[in-house]
Amino acid sequence: WTVWLPKTLPMVRGSCVFIPCHFTYPRYHQSTRPASVKWYQTYKKQNKESTREVRVLSSRPLTIGSGLNCSLRMEDVGSATVGSYHIRVETDGNAYSFMKNTVDFLLQESLKDPEIHGPEEMVEDTPVNISCHVQHTCPQSPPALSWSGPSGSVTVRHTELADGSWEASSVLTLRPSFRDHAHSLLCQVEDEASGKPSEQSFRLHVTYAPKMSQDSGCTLRHKDVTCCCMVDSNPLSVISWYLPGRNVSDE
Repeated sequence: WTVWLPKTLPMVRGSCVFIPCHFTYPRYHQSTRPASVKWYQTYKKQNKESTREVRVLSSRPLTIGSGLNCSLRMEDVGSATVGSYHIRVETDGNAYSFMKNTVDFLLQESLKDPEIHGPEEMVEDTPVNISCHVQHTCPQSPPALSWSGPSGSVTVRHTELADGSWEASSVLTLRPSFRDHAHSLLCQVEDEASGKPSEQSFRLHVTYAPKMSQDSGCTLRHKDVTCCCMVDSNPLSVISWYLPGRNVSDE
């Protein structure tokens, strides 16, 4: 008899949680009728440990996997959900409780802030990918990610992680302009369960070639000529003045 399920699993108050679970049992106990699975919760009541069968989750009946899949989904989790959970497998005339293989829930009031990853420096008009991701435990209703700031194309992914949690990610493909330099991107996560949005910012550092301002030029007053050169670039430019045949920057 073997079972696999995560040892700990975070959950957000008011959201759902999905516990991945798989089990095996000896071939000589197998029959034409599939094994049934029951989940049990061990919790503290008046400083004493009590155990109860998990039958109803919120207002929905408990649904368990078929065959060797014992995964469990729970809705509207909260303080009453906290505890240690194990399964009991029943076959024709045989049963086994995995008392030593448990999963513990860690209750969070809201999702953690998202994380943003992108290049520290980018070149004007060269596409870059900037990713924003957040972990959760409710694959049926993942959190929504959105961007504010310079626009681009967006790719959304949902990935199952090895520890039983999930990751929602949004990848923004951006072709930065010189106007985007020193501006910030904002990734926002909408948490339907808590109703509390969270966000993370990412400052853009764009390098771009010198761009001469239209205000540059020369003016003649009496016999004196005054020239003004205004250049915007990153990094800063070094301006030199030339007349035919010689450099007059230092004169």
